[in-house]
Amino acid sequence: MEEVERWRKALTEMANLSGWDVRNKPQYEQIEEIVENIINILGPKISNLPRGDLVGMEARVEELLRLLCLGSVTDVRVVGISGMGGIGKTTLGRALYERICHQYDYHCFIDDVSKIYQDSSSLGLQKQLISQSLNEKNLEISNAFEGTCLVWSRLRNARALVVFDNVNEVEQLRMFTGNRDTLLRDCLGGGSRIIVVSRDEHILKTHGVDDVYRVQPLNEGHALQLFGKYAFKDNHTLWYYEMLADDVLSHAQGHPLAIKVIGSSLFGRNMSQWKSVLAKLKENKSKNIMDVLRISFDQLDEKEKEAFLDIACFYNDYDEIEVKEILNFRGFHPEDSIQVLFDKSLITKKDGRIYMHGLLVDLGRCIVREKSPKEPLKWSRLWTHEDLHNAMLKNEATENLEAIVVTTDSFWIHETRADGLSKIKHLKLLVIKDVRFSGSLSHLSNELGYLIWKSYPFECLPQSFEPHKLVELNLSSSSIQRLWKGTKLLPNLKFLDLSFSKKLVEMPDVAEALNLEGINLHGCIQLRNINPSIGLLRKLVFLFLVDCKSLATQQCKCLDASILLATNIQSIIPESEIPRWFNNQFVSMDNSIIIDPSPVTHDNNWIGVVCCAIFRLGNEYDVRFPNPTYLQFPRIPKFPVDLRKDPVIDQSDHMKLFYFRRQDFTRPCWVGSDTRKFISLKLRMEDIQIFHHDRLGYQKFVTVDVKKYGYRWVYEEDQQPNFTLMYGKNLTDLKRKFSVIEENR
Repeated sequence: MEEVERWRKALTEMANLSGWDVRNKPQYEQIEEIVENIINILGPKISNLPRGDLVGMEARVEELLRLLCLGSVTDVRVVGISGMGGIGKTTLGRALYERICHQYDYHCFIDDVSKIYQDSSSLGLQKQLISQSLNEKNLEISNAFEGTCLVWSRLRNARALVVFDNVNEVEQLRMFTGNRDTLLRDCLGGGSRIIVVSRDEHILKTHGVDDVYRVQPLNEGHALQLFGKYAFKDNHTLWYYEMLADDVLSHAQGHPLAIKVIGSSLFGRNMSQWKSVLAKLKENKSKNIMDVLRISFDQLDEKEKEAFLDIACFYNDYDEIEVKEILNFRGFHPEDSIQVLFDKSLITKKDGRIYMHGLLVDLGRCIVREKSPKEPLKWSRLWTHEDLHNAMLKNEATENLEAIVVTTDSFWIHETRADGLSKIKHLKLLVIKDVRFSGSLSHLSNELGYLIWKSYPFECLPQSFEPHKLVELNLSSSSIQRLWKGTKLLPNLKFLDLSFSKKLVEMPDVAEALNLEGINLHGCIQLRNINPSIGLLRKLVFLFLVDCKSLATQQCKCLDASILLATNIQSIIPESEIPRWFNNQFVSMDNSIIIDPSPVTHDNNWIGVVCCAIFRLGNEYDVRFPNPTYLQFPRIPKFPVDLRKDPVIDQSDHMKLFYFRRQDFTRPCWVGSDTRKFISLKLRMEDIQIFHHDRLGYQKFVTVDVKKYGYRWVYEEDQQPNFTLMYGKNLTDLKRKFSVIEENR
């Protein structure tokens, strides 16, 4: 009885505890939320920073904590972290953040403010602040005023920790701190702390920081310890290298980045090679940090140097797979080169992206400019609008220029002459986005592998252009009417993107582009016909036909069935009839698509099912900050059929195509069974979101009324190309390439 009473008491106490209501909610989402809340309460136990970066960090964090005055809980305190590039400002800010963030109700670390501001202005920063602090998953902000109001309302009187990293212009934080009496100081609650990391102490003073922590070089002991981690992969310097190590470190002057780079370059080398590096350092009397870093660059072979320069000029903070593809076309042996650059600490990798420190970016660009600093036409690479503009003014032939990657600056209003591009003989890479051009274009280099020109201003490409080396052709949002007359040899072309080219009337003949994997014709509103040569493309795995309003319905009906089955067609098109090759067709009784798996229950050859739904829009209503709508499957993960980015704007019938793999609706039986059972599939197409926001932050939703649907089982023999390409790495890459257009509309 005593034990029963203890249980009764414990259960009574438990019933009085508050918790999470998980009724009518997916359990896995609730579990993730609970775990995340617990982690935030307990605080981080292990730093996410590389252990080698934490040398000498403890004392610095303690000094910074004193400046923050954490014991004062009534005021909002702003502290700056300053110092030269590569000295360890970001590492210090991150280490401090990980130490104390769990003490706050809300916290966020905004990485690389300058890049976010450059890409998406203050809206991007406001979105980062809210989404990180409040864990908002689907936040949309339409303008800076709305963002300011949202920050004010959502963080009002909150006790928060906010870190702004790499601020390099006063304007970047104008919407947040401005001066001592504006937004965040008035907005946040007592005990909040704001940390601003910048090379420029003037910026910190302009924003009225309470104190500034100036990051100093490492002392001799810490410098030697850090050097040992990279030169010997441990904390100890071999005794017979000690004197040489001391000499090397005297040139690095306690600069952490220089120590890591020079240490990595010496790893595994013998004493004579050490002495050679030291001799080069001694030859340079300036003891400039750039000169120390240059030693590591000089040790690279030619391919590695070229890969370093491409990343420095163009591809810092880029997807690793995409960088490797371009470097491979350039002939720079990407697998080996990127590994060498990583091993030498010249780049870092995180979450599938490649990063290069700003100081090394500056070094690479200085190397490109050094022989002719005032003559950009003689450089091998161009990356700024101003340099491109000046180079094109001369309208002269050049043998050196191989790569141009330029996106416009918002303040640059001058037109650039296009004529000069016709005279660049060995151009291999041309990426231009939103640059205003005048003049004419009579020729393009036949060596081009990547031609990416957003807002291309001409009606067609030069007829003399022979694009046999092209891997990617992207002329999105262009004025083009047709690419060229007739058929061109395109044996290497993989991606063709003409999306939102509103004057395009003719799809190119792709009979000689048999390696094409993706075609994007989204938003080509005057395109009337699909070139029949598309039926020859057996490697095609991605086709966008969304919003091709003039496309003849009969064209869609007559697409080769093998193309449709072997392609992930992301399209919603005006259509009221299901194509006849869907051999299972039904009228929808309750807005659902019901798939009967019995015909394939004992068949091992089927690999998936392709579905088609004819629908029209229903009622519209408002929802505040809604979560995405998904299709619910029994006992298996959820899969979205998301129409948010599809511009369905009228009440006519539309057709949606989508595909599910076999494993998407199979599951293991209970333990002890040696077979697999199939679950019938019931898909509900309801509450599909349309992208629209009013000024108050409400999102417009519509219901979707499914009139009829069809499906077809897909078998091994239906594969013209390898069907697994549709859902392997290749499809992810294609989606990534084409999603850029969607994000920047």
